[in-house]
Amino acid sequence: MTLRRLAAALLLAGALAACTESPYAGVYRGTFATVGYGPRDEGIWHAEVNKVGYLRGRASSTAQGRNFTFDGEVDPQGVLKARLGVGAKSADFDGRIDPQGEVEGSWGGLIGTRRMEGTFEGTKVR
Repeated sequence: MTLRRLAAALLLAGALAACTESPYAGVYRGTFATVGYGPRDEGIWHAEVNKVGYLRGRASSTAQGRNFTFDGEVDPQGVLKARLGVGAKSADFDGRIDPQGEVEGSWGGLIGTRRMEGTFEGTKVR
């Protein structure tokens, strides 16, 4: 294969990959709560997954009376990974979206000055 044909094939493969929309693209809503020992908290969240699997959302805490933003990604198998906050004061979210749009997972990290962990669940709304 000539270099020119190889370059054309790579460009075509990249263009086709960019046109493939994530099956998880859409808007999701749900709830979260702490589990185990430590401060109690619960609230609601909403997020949008774009066509390439990038996730961005917001969580509203009832105990802290604050809103938090988070971002991450959903891979082609529905595995969700996101982070709220930056650096030492952050929480990691690990979960899964099933083909029917149901979301579930767990989270944990240092929120403010407190170590917290919990679960989250939700569903695709559009």
